[in-house]
Amino acid sequence: MSYTKDVVPGTLGVVFYSGTISSLSAITLDTPTLSFDGGSMTGTNVLGTIYMKIGTTTLSATPPSTITGNVTFDGTVVINGTVPVVVYADIKSTATATTVKFTNNIGLTTFAGPNTYNDNGQAI
Repeated sequence: MSYTKDVVPGTLGVVFYSGTISSLSAITLDTPTLSFDGGSMTGTNVLGTIYMKIGTTTLSATPPSTITGNVTFDGTVVINGTVPVVVYADIKSTATATTVKFTNNIGLTTFAGPNTYNDNGQAI
């Protein structure tokens, strides 16, 4: 599944993902990465900082300097139960018309790890 938005230059707070992530017990997830496709523009030419908010934790990432590439959010997040997930960014006012896509779903494989159970430290 891909998450696509047509670019309107200067638009603030454009939401690319909005959903939930769930865990039956407390877990720590580390370093989420999303695949990016900027259409006809590089990530740095179309987007400002990209944010991923999971529950109450907000991580940030720099868009790629290429048309396609990975967006890596540096940090960890602890979830327990079902929490909201939102990925958003501002469109630069200098961007030209293009379509921006994030081409992967958010799930356990999105997080590079180490991803662990909080009660015993074992890997998920």
